[in-house]
Amino acid sequence: MMRLCILCDLQNAQIPVDYRRKILSLLKLGLSKTNNSLYNTLYGEGSNKQKDFSYSVYLPSPKFTKETIDLKSKRLMINFSTSDTEIGINLYNAFIHLRKQSIPFSTNNTITPQDINIVKEKQIINKKIVFKTMSPLVARDHNPETKKDWYFIHDDVSWSEILKRNLLFQLKNSSFNAPKIDVENMKIQPKAMKKTVIKLYDVHVTCSLGTFSIESEPYLLTYLYQTGLGSHRGLGFGMLDIV
Repeated sequence: MMRLCILCDLQNAQIPVDYRRKILSLLKLGLSKTNNSLYNTLYGEGSNKQKDFSYSVYLPSPKFTKETIDLKSKRLMINFSTSDTEIGINLYNAFIHLRKQSIPFSTNNTITPQDINIVKEKQIINKKIVFKTMSPLVARDHNPETKKDWYFIHDDVSWSEILKRNLLFQLKNSSFNAPKIDVENMKIQPKAMKKTVIKLYDVHVTCSLGTFSIESEPYLLTYLYQTGLGSHRGLGFGMLDIV
């Protein structure tokens, strides 16, 4: 149960389109230095440990090309959120350890974490909340036999059902307990959303950005607010804020 905001300086204002994996590498570096046991649990060889957190990156006035993003300033902001206090404390410690260090980020560029702040969480008491995406929302249908993925966006008929299926899978591998019926009864409705395509490693992921409403039990809405929703949350997708 922790939200963090990390302000970082860049050596120059151009970053790669696939910057999310660079942020993940930064996180891994910090964890490996401050809690190698947790690092191995989350990212060690053969580990498929559930990542009960999500993150997003704020980019100042980005201009996109095919392979790079040009920023207005040489600074970016990383936001993290988790429902797991242990992970939250260790993420905080990881970035405190990296603070003021210039770390290789991409070709001819470095990133330097400067300020690490704990952000106060908003309280949820209502059964219907309007969320906005802080990072793209991925609704993924994975076929374990063919190993193929199908991605759905907000105007697909199956979008909300796929998101609920993703959530059930997330809960199955989490220490957080929620009755299946509460997820099945959840109502997800897009409000003002748009399609976007994000490069992730060598894959182009189709996803959605914008605002949407969820009607459910407050405890489950709080969990989604803290951990994010959808697939690839641990790779920089699905982080939510309350409108």
